[in-house]
Amino acid sequence: ESIFIVLLGLASISFISLLSYDISDPGFNTTGTNEGVNNYIGVFGAYFSSFLFSFFGLASYFLPLLFLSAGITLIKDAVSKIDRTLIAIRVVSFLVLLLSSSTLFPFILESILFLKAQEEFQACWCLHGLLKIWD
Repeated sequence: ESIFIVLLGLASISFISLLSYDISDPGFNTTGTNEGVNNYIGVFGAYFSSFLFSFFGLASYFLPLLFLSAGITLIKDAVSKIDRTLIAIRVVSFLVLLLSSSTLFPFILESILFLKAQEEFQACWCLHGLLKIWD
C-alpha cells in the first residue's frame, strides 16, 4: 500500500507540474525571468516540466498515467506474485508509446492547425463572395 501512495503522489506531482508549466519559469534549457516561479510545485516542478516538455513534448502527459497505472497494478496484483518479465514488457511498451507519440504529436497538431486555418480561409472567401453579391 505504501508503494501505491508513493506512485499516486508521483502521478499527482508530475501532473500538476505539467499542467502549471509556464515558459517564463526557469527550466531545463531556459533561465526564466526574475518574476518568480509560476509552477504550482515550485522550482522543482518548473525544472521537471521543462525537462519533460523539452524531450517528449505533449507526450509528457503519459508519465503521470504510467505512475498511476503502475500503482493500480501493484495494488490489484498485491495478492499474487509479481512477474518480472511482465513488468519489463510493460516498461518497454511504455517507452515505445512515449517515443512514438512524442514523434507523431507535432505532425498531428500541425495538420489539425493547418486544416483549421484552411477552413477559416475558405469561410473568409465565402463571406467575401456573399458581400460582393449583396453590393
